[in-house]
Amino acid sequence: MSGSVSVSVSTNQGHFDPDTDPDADPETAELIWYHALAIGYAPAYLAENADGIRQDWPRIPLPGFGGPTSVSAAVRTQRRASLQASAALGRRIAALLDSEAPVPGVTCGAVRDDLKGIAVFRRLDGQPARPESGDLDVTAGWGHAGKGGVTMPGRGKVLPSTIPAPEDQGRQSSRQSSRQSEIPLNPEPRTLTPALDIYLNDSACWRNVPEAVWGYTIGGYQVVKKWLSYREKPLLGRGLTPDEVRHVTDTCRRLAALIGMRGGAGQELRGSTRGLNEALQIGGRILRPPILPAWDCVMRR
Repeated sequence: MSGSVSVSVSTNQGHFDPDTDPDADPETAELIWYHALAIGYAPAYLAENADGIRQDWPRIPLPGFGGPTSVSAAVRTQRRASLQASAALGRRIAALLDSEAPVPGVTCGAVRDDLKGIAVFRRLDGQPARPESGDLDVTAGWGHAGKGGVTMPGRGKVLPSTIPAPEDQGRQSSRQSSRQSEIPLNPEPRTLTPALDIYLNDSACWRNVPEAVWGYTIGGYQVVKKWLSYREKPLLGRGLTPDEVRHVTDTCRRLAALIGMRGGAGQELRGSTRGLNEALQIGGRILRPPILPAWDCVMRR
């Protein structure tokens, strides 16, 4: 293993006997890491292993191991299929977390109906955005310069999202069909409950950002709020570009899809897949050490 992470396999009463040498097959080696990522996002795993996570000693269950050391070909096939199913969920999570990776149905292609209305950019008067007039300038107080050039976060401007009147929706639809905007207008958002409008300035905002998305943290920081704090116009020296405005929309939709995978929205991965809690069940009894094997992940400082 490289650098700062050491991973050991504790066998206990079981064993890990892959068909392919993972060191010689990157695709096989990937399975374990994507499986670990999927398990790390499973709410049941996080709840049952909170102490180990806090101590930087998480135990990652391996799917289907812990039985006799000699197993049939059918059992080996089932174990492999379980690991691949869990890894497929991990790949999906990795794509959602990678802001450079397009995700069909979320940031590209035909966006899912449940995501279309999230973080829709709007001028408050419904008119097309005019970057030259400052419509894309971030001036709502999201960040300011501190001592030593450190960017300090601000409170910004966040208000509860509102539902437009039906006649306003009709006028908006007519405007969209009759002219092009600097920032393409999405269909009028369906307000989620509860949801927020996140303001760039006094004239424009991203509408209908679910509170769970706005409050989502990575590394202890609110993802979208942290991004905005560095884009305040006095710090950035310019307004946002249309691509940067779309980036915020895409980020909110990525987070909404990720929350859905964890059971928040209940829409993600229905049908062909079984959701993250079921990914955890693929590992099943492995959560009860020392009966079954698991990976001990140790951070080397």
